[in-house]
This record gives sequence, structure tokens and C-alpha cells, in this order.
Amino acid sequence: MSETKSDQTPKSGNPAVDAKLAGLEKWAYDTFNTKNPVQIPEGGRKWIAGNSWWLCAIGGVVTLAGAYQMWNAAHWISSLTEVYRAVGYTPTVNLGVWWYVLFGITILEGIVLLVAVPKLKAMQQSGWKLLFYLSLLGIALGIISLLTPGYGFGSLIGAALGVVISWTILMQIRDKFKK
Repeated sequence: MSETKSDQTPKSGNPAVDAKLAGLEKWAYDTFNTKNPVQIPEGGRKWIAGNSWWLCAIGGVVTLAGAYQMWNAAHWISSLTEVYRAVGYTPTVNLGVWWYVLFGITILEGIVLLVAVPKLKAMQQSGWKLLFYLSLLGIALGIISLLTPGYGFGSLIGAALGVVISWTILMQIRDKFKK
């Protein structure tokens, strides 16, 4: 497999952040591509890289539709709470601030997926980077879900599993995208 290319280092404008992101990306590349016993065949890598743009378009639309349904569910829960209060029952269901943080992250994920579409279609490295950064957001989402009522430890395990799978795919198609 090819080594990490020096022209693919992150550029945030902050040298400390750039160094940390480049270090994390290199570690992920080495771990999930170079040293990974599970390798996607070359034809599969080409197919995934070439079709990633429309997969992200579908993912972005579905994610935003899911965010809309989250919003509808929150309104339904809120109205149900009012009904319970009207009959003298005090419900303990409270979405809390972390629900709104998760909702915001979900919207952000959908937007980032849609922003990545034209860059991925042009096979640009910046489109790949958006997907890598989105996976980092997935890690944050898993950690935040620990603080959200009704989610908990299972969500963190799901997020970790999702990152392992996505990084395995992302790192193995990385070299297909040009600067």
C-alpha cells in the first residue's frame, strides 16, 4: 500500500490543530489501511470511491429527513406531556439540552454530506476530508449520547463500531481522491 502523502495534510489555519489532525489521519490510515488484515479489493475501492458522491447524496437527504422526524417526535412528546399535565399527572420525560445538541449535530451531518457531494463527484481530496471530519463528529455524537436520557452506553458502542467500519472504508479509498 502507498504511504501517507505529504500534500494531503489538513489545513485549518491553526498549526497545532493541523498537526493533531494530520497525526490522527496518519494513525487512522496506518491502522485501518496499511496494517488492516481486512482489505477491500482494488476494484471495490474504485467502485466505492467513484460512487461515493451519490451515496453521500442519499445519506444527506435521509439524515435531514431523519432530523425532521426527530423534530416531529419532540413536538409529539411535548404535546403528550401537556395532555398528561392536564389530567394531573406529572411526566418525567424531559428531552433536555443534550437532545437539542444531538439534533443540531444530526442536521450538521446531513448538511456536510450534501456539501461533500460535488467534491466527491470531482474526486477531490477535500470531499474525502469532509467525510473524515464527519466521522470525527460521529465520535463526538457517541460521547454526547452518553449524557442524553434514553440513549446511553449502547449508543457509544454503536458509534465506535460505526467509526471502525467507516474508517476502514475511508482509509482504503483515500488514495483514489486527488488534491
